[in-house]
Parts: sequence; structure tokens; C-alpha cells
Amino acid sequence: MLAISGPELAVLTATLLTWLMVAGLGVALCVFAFWLWMLIHALRNPGLNDGERISWTVVLCLTHLLGAILYFFLGRPKAATPHGAAGAGPGSASGLQPVRPPAPVAPPPIPSPFTAPPPSAGPAAPPSHPTSP
Repeated sequence: MLAISGPELAVLTATLLTWLMVAGLGVALCVFAFWLWMLIHALRNPGLNDGERISWTVVLCLTHLLGAILYFFLGRPKAATPHGAAGAGPGSASGLQPVRPPAPVAPPPIPSPFTAPPPSAGPAAPPSHPTSP
């Protein structure tokens, strides 16, 4: 068995604690990012009515990670309802459909200075030079 004592033990303990703190900070940042993502999603979810939106916001703010996990599995899937389904959003009862933007128009081609100009439409006229007798 390897016996570590004195300064080596102190260095090893400090290194281990440092790595544990770095890993813990990384996990904490990931948990916070997930919680913030779920909070923003709950506020913007078109599948929730106002009462559900307020309830999920309160649950997320009071229970943090547990609330975010609950919202991820229970509240978030409502956002996947299509817009044409009954009760899917504010415009579904009146039959309104989303408007698509027009397709982009391609610009005209730019002529290259290295290609020959297109031939003229008619036959070429003979040059008109005065002839001498």
C-alpha cells in the first residue's frame, strides 16, 4: 500500500478539491442554462393559455430544477400542436393561416466581358463606299 503524508497529501487534496469545484461549477452552469431555457419556453409557448403560463412560471421559479424537469416532460409538448388544430392558438378559431413570405427573385445574369456579343438579328448590310470609275 502506498502511504502519502505531509506536503504531498496537501497538494493531492488541493488538486482534487480544485477539480471537484470546477466540475461542480460546470454542472451548475448546465442546470442553470436548462432552467432558463425552460422558463423562456414556458413564457413563449403558444400552446399554453394565460393561466397555464402563469402557473408554470410560478412552478419554475419556486422549484427550480425539479420544476424545469416537470415542465420539460409535462408542459413543453403542448408547443408541438399544429396551428390548424382546434384550440391550437389564438388564430385557429377564425381559420387564419400563417402567411408565407414571397420567394426570393434571382438577379439577372451579369454579362462577362470575355464572351462574344450575341449575333445580330438580320443580315449584315454591305458597306457603302463610293466607288471610283
